[in-house]
Amino acid sequence: MTLLKHDYRNHDHRRILLIDRNRTKQELRATILRNYEIEVHTASNITEAATRWRTYSYDLVLVAAQEKSEEALAVTAQIRGIKPGQRI
Repeated sequence: MTLLKHDYRNHDHRRILLIDRNRTKQELRATILRNYEIEVHTASNITEAATRWRTYSYDLVLVAAQEKSEEALAVTAQIRGIKPGQRI
């Protein structure tokens, strides 16, 4: 697959928060990202995620939710309200 052709391992340290209720998919996605030497923190729900993003600063927050779902909108609003700001 040419999508991931670029060598991301030479870049500065990156931290991602991955929010996904499906533990199997969550671990698969996290493993793929970690293969590119990206630090991945995982959460299974919004409460667990909130604990993580209050403790750490993330370069990216990935939310596995149906597009335009109430849950996705709520997570986005909460993340945007955090100080210091998180990038989505």
